[in-house]
Amino acid sequence: MYRRDYIQRIIEEVARALRGAMGLNQEGLKVEALRIVQEAYPTFFSMEHEMVVKMDPDDLLTVFSEKYELNFEQLEALSKIFEAEASLLVDHNLEEALDRYKKALVLLTHLEKTDTATFSLERKQRVISIRNMLEG
Repeated sequence: MYRRDYIQRIIEEVARALRGAMGLNQEGLKVEALRIVQEAYPTFFSMEHEMVVKMDPDDLLTVFSEKYELNFEQLEALSKIFEAEASLLVDHNLEEALDRYKKALVLLTHLEKTDTATFSLERKQRVISIRNMLEG
């Protein structure tokens, strides 16, 4: 029960940080917003941003599930961090943005296949949106 409460609190804090970053972005403070998003990796998941950036999208699931033992909720939160970072990078570093979108898509696709206890229209819409972005 304590682990579940801890995980839920972390997920709520991730959401709060991402809302703050998106608010800064809307105010034109893109660099500050990107800093907050990139700090979310070590703050909430004990992962260095540089390590996550260098990871091949095909290795994500193995590393995140075996080394970090992330559950479905944590993978969902991590996919939102990838997606937020991508949206902040898209205007000035398209290659990096596409990498983060691919990583978010890998996690979301995995969740769609394996998280049978949760039906999420939001997740399905995010998958469609990212696929369209990557194909277009």
